[in-house]
Amino acid sequence: MPQPLPIPLLICSIGNPTRQFADTLHSSGHGVLDAIRIIIRYPEWKPYLSGQVSHLTEASRQRWTLFKGVQKNLPRREEEDDWTFWKSGALMNLSGPAVKRCWDKWQAEWEPRRARGKLIIVHDELESEWGFVSVRDGKSSARGHNGVKSLQASLGSTPFTRICVGIGRPSSREPSVVAKYVLRQMTEKEKSTIGERAHSTIRIVRDICDGVR
Repeated sequence: MPQPLPIPLLICSIGNPTRQFADTLHSSGHGVLDAIRIIIRYPEWKPYLSGQVSHLTEASRQRWTLFKGVQKNLPRREEEDDWTFWKSGALMNLSGPAVKRCWDKWQAEWEPRRARGKLIIVHDELESEWGFVSVRDGKSSARGHNGVKSLQASLGSTPFTRICVGIGRPSSREPSVVAKYVLRQMTEKEKSTIGERAHSTIRIVRDICDGVR
């Protein structure tokens, strides 16, 4: 009996735009997607809907097939071509409308060809220790995360999954202290940790793709 086809996925990260915020703690989700794209050798980022997209075109699939013949042990399977990565270009606290627009457009392109896909959001999380990756239903508590609150308000009844990347938190809960903390630049060690977490994120995404989660 044939195996069911993997579920097509739109995997979005939220953070803050411009180079000024590229390597800040609040944009850790973008850092994870950057690392995943390199690990599974997806095409370079291209501008798309005020953000950046990476997905396989027919030409890049052919290049992948050729490359796969040389490098047998890459952590990617050929049938995972249905992953689309998108880094939001909106401000973190206004992420919802941008993600909703991307989801609607992506879904309209997919539905005529395949069963309904799934939406995954990758974002930072203050309430978890540094580098800890967890999975939550999109509608579960935002835990004070304004970007997640914006997503929940904009996506309404649309189901989605959140992959949360822990960035720790300062000892003070004073809003000004927290804001300064999440907007600081990551150290080289912290950047390395974020890159390492891409591997565990790939495993989570693969489970969702296979319908295990």
